[in-house]
Amino acid sequence: MNKNIKYVFVPVVFLALLITGCSSKETVTEEPTMGTTTTVENTETLEESMGEEGMSQEGTAHAAGHHHLTGDGLKSMESGYEIKLINSTFKAKSAANLEFTLTKDGEILKEIPISHEYPMHLVVVAKNLSWYTHIHPVQDVNDPQMKWVVPINFPYDGEYRVIAQFNQPMGDHEMSYAIGAELKVGSGKFAKEGILVPPFQATQQSAPSKFNVTLDSEGPLTSEEHTKGTFTVKDSLGNPVSLGTYLKAGAHIIGFRVQDGAYVHLHGDLSTGADQILVDMEFTPGPGKYRLFVEFMADGGVERTGFTVDVS
Repeated sequence: MNKNIKYVFVPVVFLALLITGCSSKETVTEEPTMGTTTTVENTETLEESMGEEGMSQEGTAHAAGHHHLTGDGLKSMESGYEIKLINSTFKAKSAANLEFTLTKDGEILKEIPISHEYPMHLVVVAKNLSWYTHIHPVQDVNDPQMKWVVPINFPYDGEYRVIAQFNQPMGDHEMSYAIGAELKVGSGKFAKEGILVPPFQATQQSAPSKFNVTLDSEGPLTSEEHTKGTFTVKDSLGNPVSLGTYLKAGAHIIGFRVQDGAYVHLHGDLSTGADQILVDMEFTPGPGKYRLFVEFMADGGVERTGFTVDVS
């Protein structure tokens, strides 16, 4: 491989939210969250109240293969699929449920096949790209609108975007869709305005385990064609790290184009020795600067880090 490009992940600072007066039903989620630790209602209690059908019936299981993504998360409707938030105003540092409905040509969408262990993947991102979370709602079959529900805790005031990604059957394969909606937390104003995109630095370590993560590319990253990339993870001493699968993939790479927040979601595969992650880098929204966040399993724990790349 000709290593024409070499990026080192830039870490995102994790903010701990201290919530007072928590009841015994509250716990700390283990969902991959960039920038904060979220305190929410116990998800098992939530799922039990909705019934097993609320998780949707599992269709044909599939591994961490590539599914072409239709939509960039900037529109609330795509190919007849539409997302509507039931509540679009929240308070910061306050546990709440994020609820929304999903329809197809105006009709309630009832069946969604399982993809990477869940029927629905929800990404919530601050519009200044300083925070995001990747969570998994359940469907309330007892609700007339069969709404989707997931606990959430926003770290600070500002504007956020909610992106729902799900699969639908199409002939002998499945198509993946991404649609989004916007919401306001508190005043709707960030303490510091502007896009918070850390610059490239020669040496970085992932948080909290201080793993060194680098990306080698076969060539320049371009929106015109796919580029093969390899993530290499080493410990602080430079030794290879034992990697594992997370949500049936070697890694989940979730990205946003800086100029408008357009969404990409890529999946990696582990190399034969399981010490590297191979990724088909695809940037369908087009050229621009992207803020990418990577989620992967290392030494038995989920790691999260981010980096910035330029795509021609």
